[in-house]
Amino acid sequence: MTLGFMIRGEVNEERLLKAVARALGVPLNEVARFSIDSESDATILVEIIHRTAGFLTDVSLYFDPQRIPSIATWSSIDVAPPIAHDLEDEVLVSPPADDAYANAAYTWYLITPDGKRFIADELEPDQRGEVIEINRATLRPT
Repeated sequence: MTLGFMIRGEVNEERLLKAVARALGVPLNEVARFSIDSESDATILVEIIHRTAGFLTDVSLYFDPQRIPSIATWSSIDVAPPIAHDLEDEVLVSPPADDAYANAAYTWYLITPDGKRFIADELEPDQRGEVIEINRATLRPT
């Protein structure tokens, strides 16, 4: 299973791994950085991409839901609020597939550190997906 989100600021690996462990309710030693160069038996593997503009930390979580049944039905929108709260930063996630008001090409859910959720349109969508920034004038509460 894969969950993904982007964080407004640049977050170092150690702080991010701790936030993921707390958000998903697993011990820190069960969370590790994803690397194609080494094997890991960690329950959750975390891929981190640092971007140069917009939302700076792009995160993907990989795990086998059978190893963590308590979160087997979670989506990215479920993990985003505790991450935003823990890191005290805004988090972006793709809208759920069944959201009738979202355009998957340029609409995002913005989660604030205090747990508020907004639908936001992307500012000048970058066809390459390298820079993701939202147009604050389009924020709509969910």
